Amino acid sequence: MRVLRTIRRAEYAELITLFFIQGAALGMWFVPLSTVLDAHGLHAIKPYAFATSALAAFISPLIFGAMADRHASPVKVLRGLALATALALVLASAAIQWRWHPWLVLALIQLHALCSSPTWSISSTIVFARLADAKKEFGPIRAMATLGWMAGCWLVSALGADTSALAGYSGAVMWLAVCAFTLFLPVLDTPKSVEQLTWHERLGLDALTLLKNPNHRVVFITGALFAIPLAGFYPYTPPHLREVGLRHTSAWMSLGQITEIITMLMLNGLLLKWRLKWIFACRLAFGVLRFALCTVNDEA
Repeated sequence: MRVLRTIRRAEYAELITLFFIQGAALGMWFVPLSTVLDAHGLHAIKPYAFATSALAAFISPLIFGAMADRHASPVKVLRGLALATALALVLASAAIQWRWHPWLVLALIQLHALCSSPTWSISSTIVFARLADAKKEFGPIRAMATLGWMAGCWLVSALGADTSALAGYSGAVMWLAVCAFTLFLPVLDTPKSVEQLTWHERLGLDALTLLKNPNHRVVFITGALFAIPLAGFYPYTPPHLREVGLRHTSAWMSLGQITEIITMLMLNGLLLKWRLKWIFACRLAFGVLRFALCTVNDEA
């Protein structure tokens, strides 16, 4: 029994570490991107640069998610994507630093988004496959990803890279750490062989049939609508913070994740006691409150 507990603790530590370093890698690029583009005279492409993630979210998860679900180990898919993301991030950061043509910079940012977009869902697949009780265990592990995001933001500010391409290079190093860490994860089995899959299944297009379920449609539409105001938060909040005198904007932005950590730690109990729709309702209400507070400006 003691040996089994030790093994479970070791597995738990692996999953926590995976989420932590991946959260750091994501935060080190996404949060300072707005101020980095502004500092290098790339204001014109900023809206499009943040739209690359949305575009990639329609494409990459379907293809690579289907690959991880059906005919390749999720661990191996994550390893390849982490390496590709690191390389794309180096190219995008170099393009910004050396002031390449704005549309070439945008193309490289899009390439990075295509590589990084499916990594979170694939990591979640790896975590869920190894949890004994997902409802009780996932919340604290997910909170570690948010702590990683915050740590990545603090590191960017500590390096003085809030407006520098160094933020991207640092994020690339963290993605290489994700790639290296997957070498220590056990390879998960795949449920189907390649020969059994149609091209429709390989591209993940059959996942769209989930929208026929009204519950799935509600979740999809709710998430899509809430993403609209969120899309205006990260591009324009860091420059606003600089306008009011705050310089380490990445670190200041990370303070918003404190409530996210509290929520993740509470999620275990809420999923056991509340229906999912009430959790969504509370989340949307607090989201409205969050953006309302962002509009408050004391000019006294």
